[in-house]
Amino acid sequence: MTAQTTQTSFLLCSTCACGVSNDDWSALDYHHDPEDADRILASITATMELIGWLSHVGQQDPGYYDCALCGDTHCGTAEEYTTDPTVNNPGIVLMSDNKTVRSYTNVGCYPLVYLDDQDNVVCPSCVQTDYVDNLNELDRPIASAHINYGDTYCDQCSQPIESA
Repeated sequence: MTAQTTQTSFLLCSTCACGVSNDDWSALDYHHDPEDADRILASITATMELIGWLSHVGQQDPGYYDCALCGDTHCGTAEEYTTDPTVNNPGIVLMSDNKTVRSYTNVGCYPLVYLDDQDNVVCPSCVQTDYVDNLNELDRPIASAHINYGDTYCDQCSQPIESA
């Protein structure tokens, strides 16, 4: 993946929001002739490669705004998206740099273990690789982080996780 932008919040029009959320870009064909639709989609795809993985946050009503993907100026409600990996993974605990997954607690330096929404155990290394570095929005979001008191193995990489 190419270098990502440092901006984390983006306003999208309803057409681009539908495309990002559902991978449905058919509205471009409805509003544009085929050649223009192909050109616009190519531009949107290039922009998305620079921005990285997007997660839906909610709606805003900024008045007039420029869509971050297609560049068109719109008036009214915008869909807000973010590249912040913790939005859909509230259990991820990041270090102060907001880029590195915490492996130990602040107080006492106890080792952490992460659980997805189906209580599968995920080690900090896999959380860093799969959820933060690659900005994957996997089917099983990280739901919580806990101190690891027992002999535990990661359900993703099968490696042992350090225990307290």
